[in-house]
Amino acid sequence: MINSVKDGIVSALVAAFPTVPVFDEPVEQGIVEPSFSVRCVKPERNLFRGKRYYEDDLYEIVYFPPVEDRYQNSNETVETLFDCLEILTLSDTTKIRGRDMKSHTAEDFTVVFTVHYSDFMYRTENPDKMTTLVENSVEPI
Repeated sequence: MINSVKDGIVSALVAAFPTVPVFDEPVEQGIVEPSFSVRCVKPERNLFRGKRYYEDDLYEIVYFPPVEDRYQNSNETVETLFDCLEILTLSDTTKIRGRDMKSHTAEDFTVVFTVHYSDFMYRTENPDKMTTLVENSVEPI
């Protein structure tokens, strides 16, 4: 689920900010401004019942604003992040809703936006595979 959600976040950011680069891997050399960085910072999985697990993952989206109009640009970006990350499309039939969305500005003027995505997982007969249960997915809007 972690990579599926991360890919969904990247897709939502690319759709909402088509001219801003989005990185989902660490950048070795200097970061480009403006740009986004996406990572899962706190994945959790707990046994619910039988072979069902509840997965609750915290994702961090860091926005590096341009130098000019930094504050206004950051505020507009945060408002858009609340909208575009509320419901992610993971596949043609699966949508997932973000919750506990928060934002703060760090000392270096970067915007740190966090959001939780949760879903029930089911362990199949193959112990290396977990499948997402569709029953917890968000209905199309």
